[in-house]
Amino acid sequence: MKCSACKIVAHTACIDILIDRVKFTCKPTFRDVGVRQYREETLTHHHWVHRRSEKGKCKACGKSLQGKLSFSSKEIVALSCSWCKDAYHNKESCFNLQRIGEECSLGIQSNIIVPPSWIVKLPRRGSFKSSLRKSPKKKNTVKKKGKDSKSEQKTFVIKPIPTANVKPVLVFINPKSGGNQGVRLLQKFQWLLNPRQVFDLTQGGPGPG
Repeated sequence: MKCSACKIVAHTACIDILIDRVKFTCKPTFRDVGVRQYREETLTHHHWVHRRSEKGKCKACGKSLQGKLSFSSKEIVALSCSWCKDAYHNKESCFNLQRIGEECSLGIQSNIIVPPSWIVKLPRRGSFKSSLRKSPKKKNTVKKKGKDSKSEQKTFVIKPIPTANVKPVLVFINPKSGGNQGVRLLQKFQWLLNPRQVFDLTQGGPGPG
């Protein structure tokens, strides 16, 4: 299987090993924080992925990243960020630990990408009651909870941070259109942008957007 967001490839049977043993996580597309912190985090950090083969040139030395194409090879030839797409040779002279915590610019598409810091997943209702202001509308909110309590527990809110020249776009794609070429476009945009701003029209239409 291949992830369209970070392009990591793994056998279906190896996914559990990747998650449990290697502790690999896909690039974060939102912020999962407490209500008291949801206005604080504004930076996006690099999401580095080890690559056994990588096209292009090293951001540090400028030399080709071309490596072995055989999937049987266990050699890591490069590390690349799934957000900005910057890539470096897997050696100390090109990539060091200091780069891990660096802020990511989101690359050349940064002006149309919805930063993960803008999308906030609120905690479960009840875990932050003390942080909510009391209002006359509180009773109505409680009533609605019974009708759709499951969706209320996983609420995403958009908290855009004013940034010069940033005008994010929403992408709507029908995978079945264009001779079924829409699937490739869907995966391409999920790689180039934040997957949460790319919508499959066969999964609920444009409403989720």
